[in-house]
Formats: sequence, structure tokens, C-alpha cells
Amino acid sequence: KILTQEVRDIWIRKGPECFQNKNCDFSETCTSFPDSSGKIKTRYLTRNIFTRKLTNGECLERKWLLYSPSKKSVYCYCCRLFNTTTGIGHNLSSPNGYKDWKHINLSHVDQLTFIVRYVKDGKPIEIFVEFLPMDAHNTQYIANTILNLLESLDIPIKDCRGQSYDNASNMAGKYSGVRQE
Repeated sequence: KILTQEVRDIWIRKGPECFQNKNCDFSETCTSFPDSSGKIKTRYLTRNIFTRKLTNGECLERKWLLYSPSKKSVYCYCCRLFNTTTGIGHNLSSPNGYKDWKHINLSHVDQLTFIVRYVKDGKPIEIFVEFLPMDAHNTQYIANTILNLLESLDIPIKDCRGQSYDNASNMAGKYSGVRQE
């Protein structure tokens, strides 16, 4: 369900660390599935998902990542806090959260965050769509990834009016960034 403004205010005042629940017993998150040979594999959420180890050995806490013991799912604090849809999917911003431990890989996959902003009844609406794995970082690959996702969502590029990015050179380059594609 969508969070009320009162609940959002409480979440903001307390901050994400209050809702992380990273010291919970994750044994109830058990998921079993057959691998390609038919052997049953088991996966659990583990505490290490709340930390990312960089190539230089430095460890960074994922303070934005939350765990719900009642739903046995993880959430992105900001995505969940500002989500305005009641979608039935299982992702980091949906009311159901994400609990596919077979495919979760927050620590080793570069991702492009895809968010759509539009106006409805005169009010801006911003919706998290999905994290897209990035197999390359060059301008053409990123531009094609964005265009392919828009096409799969049946959003014509001619109806799009802007873009936002973190000013990385491959995204915002004045002469050769994604915006030029």
C-alpha cells in the first residue's frame, strides 16, 4: 500500500537505519529452486547484503536498504518512501518488496536506475520503474538500453521531453554523452 504523508513524515524523522532490521534472523527467508541440472538449491537473505565491499577493500553500508520481517522482503528506503503506485510487482519500491534471493545481486552489478516522471491532473508523478543491469558503460550501450526499455513499456521516445542523470561523462557529455544520442 502507498504510505500516507503521516507515515512518510515518521520515516523521514527516524531515518532509514531505524527500519533496516539488519540484525534479524533471516532463516525464514529461505527460497528453494531447481538449478539447470534439477538439483534443488536453497538461498537466504544474508546480513552481507547490507554492506558493499569496494575493489580497494573499503566497506560501505547500504543505509538505504531495508528489511521487513513481516513481508520477508527488502526495500529501497527512498523508493519505498516516495512510491505513489500500488503495483503488484516484486521490486525494491513495491509494497511487496523484493525477495528473489536467487537473483538478488546488489553488490556486483552496475545498474541504471530507470525512473519515469510525468504530469497527471496538473501534478508531477515520479515512478521507479526498475534497475537495469549495465553490461557496458559507453554512450551507445546506455542510449540503446534506455530506448529499448521505453519501447518495451510502449512509451514513444517522441513523447519524452527530458532526461536527468548524474553528470557522469558518458551520460551528460556535451559532445558525446547519452543526451547527444
